[in-house]
Amino acid sequence: AERYAVSAIKNYPYNEWYYLYLAEIRASKGDFAGAAKSYESLLNYFPKQYDYYYDWAYMLMQSPTPLSAISVLDKLEKLIGPQEDIILEKHDIYAKAGKLEEAAAEVKKLIKNNPKESGYYGILGSLYESFGKFDKAKEAYEELLKENPENADAKFILAGVYKKEGN
Repeated sequence: AERYAVSAIKNYPYNEWYYLYLAEIRASKGDFAGAAKSYESLLNYFPKQYDYYYDWAYMLMQSPTPLSAISVLDKLEKLIGPQEDIILEKHDIYAKAGKLEEAAAEVKKLIKNNPKESGYYGILGSLYESFGKFDKAKEAYEELLKENPENADAKFILAGVYKKEGN
């Protein structure tokens, strides 16, 4: 099936379904890098099909080089502007790769764009906690309390951080 899909693409390079079929075949075989290449080729012909960027990034996340998905998401972000789902996806990729500062920088972009959104502070604090950076986690939760002093969840979570530190 893969051989026929490759042949079909050579004969009809403007048929997006052939690329999608090839990507599906490769992904089903566990060749996520190959599937990612199919999406990359597809986007050469259909650069405005933004959903394909997500699919391309997903395949790269499943491949042996998951950090390469960041560049795809950066391209998409340049095309459609900063979007919460793109930024959070990049945050997740960086966090899974152990890149704390890069993951935090992504969440800080969300906070900068919408400082009233309490959930972003929670994501940032949780990220720092997961890396054992309790001082930075406290800063994030305290920042949330500055924005929303009555936030009971933030108070509770902050108390939990203090408890983890034995305070």
